[in-house]
Amino acid sequence: MPRTVTLNSNRGPIEIVYVTGRDANHSSFIDFHFMNKINVTSGNYIPVDLVNITSIITSKFQPWSTDVVGHGLNKSFTETSPLILYRTTRELAFNNSVSLKGIIANYCQAPFSRYTSLYVTLQFDVIVTITYYYGHTEQVPLSTQQQVCCIPSGNCTAY
Repeated sequence: MPRTVTLNSNRGPIEIVYVTGRDANHSSFIDFHFMNKINVTSGNYIPVDLVNITSIITSKFQPWSTDVVGHGLNKSFTETSPLILYRTTRELAFNNSVSLKGIIANYCQAPFSRYTSLYVTLQFDVIVTITYYYGHTEQVPLSTQQQVCCIPSGNCTAY
C-alpha cells in the first residue's frame, strides 16, 4: 500500500526574475521568467519516480482576480529518476513564465520602480505527477501564493 507524498512551499518571495520583453513606451505589458521551488516529501519505504511538474499561475494583484498569467514546467526528471528516495524530502525547482498586462504591467513599470522594489502576488497551482514502483501513477496538488518581483530590472535585491 503506497504511503502519502506531500508537497509544500516555503512561500518566500521570488526576488530575481529575468525580463524577456516589455513595452518601455506605454508600460502595457511585461514578460519574465524565473525559477520557483517546492518541497516533495515521500512517506514510502521505497523510491518514488517523479514524472512531471507543472503549474498554472494566477494573478492575485486584486484578491478576487482569477486571470491566468503564466505557466510552469520541469522536463528534466527523466535523466535523474528516481528523485525521491524512501522516507525523504527533496527540494524541486521548476521554470515559470509570466506575462503581465494592463494595470498590473503599469504598476510594475511605474516611474518609481527605478527606486524601490515592487512585487505582485501570484498564486501557483502546482501538480506533481509521480509513479510508484509497481506502475501506479498519481498526481499530487499544491496551491500557494508568493510575492514575485516585477520591476523592469528584474532584481528586487538591489534596493
